[in-house]
Amino acid sequence: MKTLELAAKHGYYTLDSIPEHIKNDDYFKSNKEWNDPKFYEKPIPEGLMSLKNVQCGAFVKIKEEFNNDGTHSLYFVDYPNRILVFSDKTEIPLMLRENKGKYYLFPIYEELHKIQRNTNYEQRKEFLQEVKEPNYIGVFTEKKVEAWVDYCINYIDACKKASAFVESKRVENLAYIEHVISSVECKGIQRYHDYTIIETNYFTIEFELQDNGSYLRKKVVFKGDIKTIIDNKL
Repeated sequence: MKTLELAAKHGYYTLDSIPEHIKNDDYFKSNKEWNDPKFYEKPIPEGLMSLKNVQCGAFVKIKEEFNNDGTHSLYFVDYPNRILVFSDKTEIPLMLRENKGKYYLFPIYEELHKIQRNTNYEQRKEFLQEVKEPNYIGVFTEKKVEAWVDYCINYIDACKKASAFVESKRVENLAYIEHVISSVECKGIQRYHDYTIIETNYFTIEFELQDNGSYLRKKVVFKGDIKTIIDNKL
């Protein structure tokens, strides 16, 4: 079933689709809470299951932890009961969320984290301004759910555009640093994390990539005195 395969790519399973190697994991198997069906109880709202334009189901999110050497350590339940909604319009599962008795859809956090990892809220804000959020859902209809599916798709696209913009600025700033290095007589270069320090005969040039690399802080420190300026006609 496509929905089960798609969910599994992100670590989500229905109770009857959890793979045997996970169920047989020592840590997973020994945890009584995770082996109690009541732990996963979460009813799907009335009306959602009958819609023809989407599929949905109750899923459990399972994560794998690793030892320091990269070998498998254990499996554990990250989220016990999450209702996912699937649409042919997107390969990303959508979460059904609730707010004061009404519902809305949102992309699963795992996928958003991948897309947003090199941006902050302020950097995404400009791109998200054009993405209009529909009204929350009280009674489920195909039209209302479709509006939220489209919103999620547009939200993801806006986040991708923000990410691409920030990355392009970072590449531009890194290229500028390399241009400076190639244009001066370097006596030494230090690099660590987002800092680059260039030493010349008379100046220390400091660069720091800020805001995920979209802004380049520049600082030049003169290492001499007035006599140095006069003697070298600087």
